[in-house]
Amino acid sequence: MANSGWDIRRVYFYLVSFTTLIMIIVGTSMFIRSLVDVVLPPPIYKPTVVDIKMRIADLQKGNGLTAAEAEKIVREENNRMEIEQKRSRVRNLLNSISLLVVATPIYLYHWRWVVKTETGH
Repeated sequence: MANSGWDIRRVYFYLVSFTTLIMIIVGTSMFIRSLVDVVLPPPIYKPTVVDIKMRIADLQKGNGLTAAEAEKIVREENNRMEIEQKRSRVRNLLNSISLLVVATPIYLYHWRWVVKTETGH
């Protein structure tokens, strides 16, 4: 026999179930997109030759560096940028996994309570 009363506890369990279900849907979408980015990464930004030459010239003017020193700095900056892009993709994947790990048990607990009270079992 199902209980048809809408008390505050029942509303709470339905709202938490709904909210965490939305979190699971969003987390799954984020996970798939992030996984694709890790497995098939988008092209990494590579500065053009003109960009590199301009950056080298800027470094030489402002700091009195030689062309070789400025080139080394630009190369290091580009390597750091590439590493940061890779880290960002992995971080996004881990964020989506953590959303799923947190939301799923909360959803399951609350939804099981709703089903149990609605069916009377």
